[in-house]
Amino acid sequence: MSCTAKCGGYGSLRAECAREPCMANGMCTLLDPSASDCVSWCCTSRSGHVFFLVFFFCAGTFALCASYYLYRLHQINLEGGAVQENGEAVVMTEPPTEEEMTVARRKKRTVVVDPELLKELESQH
Repeated sequence: MSCTAKCGGYGSLRAECAREPCMANGMCTLLDPSASDCVSWCCTSRSGHVFFLVFFFCAGTFALCASYYLYRLHQINLEGGAVQENGEAVVMTEPPTEEEMTVARRKKRTVVVDPELLKELESQH
C-alpha cells in the first residue's frame, strides 16, 4: 500500500508525516490519541510565515524609502548651507561691532614698571 501526505494552501507537513506518509491515513492517533482528523493533524499552518514575509518586505521597503528621503533632505540642507558635509550645523556669527573692531586693531602695550618708582608713587598717595 502506497501512502501520500499532501497539504494545500499555506500549510506544510509535520516532520512526523514527512518521514512516514501513512500518518495522514489514520496512523496519527498512535502519536496523538486526541487527533480526530489525521489529514488536518499532519498539516500545520504556515500563515504566520506568510505574515512575517509580507511584514518584513513592507518594513524593508519603508526603511529604504525613509533612508532615501533622509538622504535627499541632507542634500537639500547641504545646498542651502544649513549643514556641513559631515552633518554638523553651520553656526552663523554676527558681524563684529565697530567697538570690537577697534579693540582688535588697537596695539597691545607692553609696560615695564620700575619697582623703585612704583614704591615711591605708592608712598606719596
